[in-house]
Amino acid sequence: MKFPFWATTLTFFSVVILIGLGSWQLYRLAWKTELLAQIEVEHSKSPMDFELTYENLSFLNKDQLFVRGFVEGVYLHKHELALGPRTYKGAPGYHIITPFETLDSHIVLVNRGWVPLDMTEADFLRPEEPLIITGTARKPERANSFVPKNSPAQGAWYRLDPEEIAQAKSLQAVLPYVLYVDGESKGEYPVATATKWQPHNKHLGYALFWFTMAGVLLVIYYFRFIRKKS
Repeated sequence: MKFPFWATTLTFFSVVILIGLGSWQLYRLAWKTELLAQIEVEHSKSPMDFELTYENLSFLNKDQLFVRGFVEGVYLHKHELALGPRTYKGAPGYHIITPFETLDSHIVLVNRGWVPLDMTEADFLRPEEPLIITGTARKPERANSFVPKNSPAQGAWYRLDPEEIAQAKSLQAVLPYVLYVDGESKGEYPVATATKWQPHNKHLGYALFWFTMAGVLLVIYYFRFIRKKS
């Protein structure tokens, strides 16, 4: 029987690629596990132990992705916007993003939570008085091809971009972070619990899938070219 050169070559490279994909998922698994552990540690702290000032937030980088704390100031509701669509428990709606002016004259965008599609601003809480809010500050998600570009002129916001929002709303000293406010759902809107960061960790399943595909390919090659030849 003639040596199956092309079948062997294709099988070899396919197996290498599949093993590479599986190994990448194991790397992502380790990274995601560490991230989830950091989230648990951060949420075990009291947010009142850390003030989210401009100076304190400036250390957020690729190694420190988020931090919980508190900030004191007042909401600027006239610059509020709806980010969406976003779902909560299967229902469509929006996340309410409200600029918050801090005591040090900076502005941080606050994700106050989720509201249903048909809800108007008159139907959800809009505190006007100065107050202290607690939550988790983190950088906004990176732009990707699956999320449409924002259309400020039409008031259509699909992703959080502090710089773009600052320009559209004529805001100064806007911090490049977003504060996801703490809160429990008590029948009031916005629903703050909808914004809690809970990254999915399915990388082990993905890794097993790719490794299994590599094994299946080797088994097929064995029965087709090796066992049959013997």
